[in-house]
Amino acid sequence: YALILRKHPVHSQCLNLSLQIESEDNKGEANQSHFISSNTTANDVFMGFGHRLSTPNAKGMEVRVSNSSKKGKHGYASKEMQEGGAGNLVVPHFVTTNGASFFLTTSEPSVFDLRHDDWFSVRVQSSVLKGTWIAANSALEAMSIHASLQGRVKKMPMWTQRNGAMLGLSGGTFTVRRIHKALRERGCPISGVVISDWTGIKPKANRMWYNWVLERELYPNWKHLVDDLENSGINVGLYVNPCIDEIPPHLRSGRRYIFGEAEDNGYFIKDPNTKQVYNFGTESAHCGVVDMTNQDAVNWFKETIIQNEMLGRAGASFWMADTNFDAPIGAKYKCDPDGGRGLSVVNRFPQDFAKVNRDAIRDAGREGDSFFFASSGFSETAQLVATSLSDRVSNLHAKSDGGMMAALNGIINGGVSGFALGHCAVSMAVPEKLGKGISSRSRDMICRWLEMMAFTSLFRTHDGEGVVKTAYEDGFVLDQLTRWSKVYKALASYRQNLLSEASFQGWPVVRHPVLHYPTDKHFLEEGTSAFMLGTSMYVAPVMEPGVTTARVYLPPGSWGHMWTGLTRTVKTGDYFDVPAPIGEPPVFYSIHCPHMNNLVWVLQEEGVIVTKNREKKKSKMLSNPFQKKDKLRAF
Repeated sequence: YALILRKHPVHSQCLNLSLQIESEDNKGEANQSHFISSNTTANDVFMGFGHRLSTPNAKGMEVRVSNSSKKGKHGYASKEMQEGGAGNLVVPHFVTTNGASFFLTTSEPSVFDLRHDDWFSVRVQSSVLKGTWIAANSALEAMSIHASLQGRVKKMPMWTQRNGAMLGLSGGTFTVRRIHKALRERGCPISGVVISDWTGIKPKANRMWYNWVLERELYPNWKHLVDDLENSGINVGLYVNPCIDEIPPHLRSGRRYIFGEAEDNGYFIKDPNTKQVYNFGTESAHCGVVDMTNQDAVNWFKETIIQNEMLGRAGASFWMADTNFDAPIGAKYKCDPDGGRGLSVVNRFPQDFAKVNRDAIRDAGREGDSFFFASSGFSETAQLVATSLSDRVSNLHAKSDGGMMAALNGIINGGVSGFALGHCAVSMAVPEKLGKGISSRSRDMICRWLEMMAFTSLFRTHDGEGVVKTAYEDGFVLDQLTRWSKVYKALASYRQNLLSEASFQGWPVVRHPVLHYPTDKHFLEEGTSAFMLGTSMYVAPVMEPGVTTARVYLPPGSWGHMWTGLTRTVKTGDYFDVPAPIGEPPVFYSIHCPHMNNLVWVLQEEGVIVTKNREKKKSKMLSNPFQKKDKLRAF
């Protein structure tokens, strides 16, 4: 069959489709695959598919959409699905720069084959294929239509935007107070503190206990700590996931035994062979996962863990809701008592967990005040929660495992996919292999991370789990954290307009420039070397240590340089040589945006931009144009 959806010169077009494989007895086999294909051209740019860490243009790739944080740990439907997945937050949805878009509304793993010049295909490992085609006049218009169909994002509370950085801290009461004091003395704006090890540290495992009960030994006088932080205008956040550890008998005294409660009531995912709890831990240390397809288990987790323990006893205002495991395809779920239908669960599981957290906030009457963020999800997660790349992405020393480019790719791809409030925490962890102290390379790169993430929807740090050394011990890094927290805070009024666009239009806060310059060959052919914050800010982050000058491509427009005030009108797009010392990455703003004059004034008042130095730098840049054989011009 051939279905033709032609682009209208004025109006957008949508086509919903549903296909069913039927055998002779009219019963589709669950493990069969559906396959559709469509025409394309060699110049089409395919963007999206969730938090994909590779280059935004997926043309020439085969993208496998299966929710996984560790490939193959608990099995996939097939070897093909096991390889090359898109990460923790996946979406079977793409948008092209010319306004074409397609997304699946089924949750089984799928493969998008974009390796051919003139056609592409979509295969779903299911007997049912459901999806929607969109033919719009631009990528932004297609994203708006997708948001109207799949659900729009919720705004974050205003305190997350106006009050500064959100810090990830751990190590006990003394450590949290000491770091807070060091930053407060520097005048660092802080909106919240995420205390990830609030349940205590599991011996030998070098991670927190998944018991979801406050640990009084590591955090004595917890209430005083929370009260002191809140009196300073700082909200307290926690960490939670659907895993629950089995606490050894000798450690249960005086603690609430959450694992036993869940096991006795049948709330865990089951092993289909033994009918016992599906063990996500080791033979000697069992760990179960609450079945999010079991409504009784969902209600118990929502009321017992989130409302009573976290919002109630711990006094949390917000938290990270993680799904740090692979939902096993072969397990036994409440929605699938006989087993065999796990394919429909694996992608949807983190989305179901996000819904539990959202419902808990609503039922507790905390909408508009409390919120949570998550690093995993699926197609409809965006309407429930702000999304973050996995903290594992912020790896400072191995590009193959993460790095700034991967993080920026993930944020941009996620934004195109509907996750408009994407961000990534800055890792303050210092690798043990570096020995004592913090190396100059690590210091430089942490500072470069801070520079980039201050221009996203949420400015957040984390210190790793069980990490001995962190950059919180380094005075220069704390100075830079303070500086960029002030920049993030100063951008609040401008960013608030972008959050409104995200909520009503489905447009991401952080955008690939190609969304606003769809015919610019530089953005069509090059990788991600710059991004836009809305329509009026252009950021070219420095991603290598030791850099003091950066070559930056600027698209057409009238741009002002943030740190000098120098302005230039660019007619056709051009490369410029821009000073880029630590603390002053290449950042440009549209001189026609009314928010920017106020931004510069606020940063001058805060001492981030020094007026006297600004005039000196402007004069120096004007009198010393960059002159090399390639004739690059100084901005």
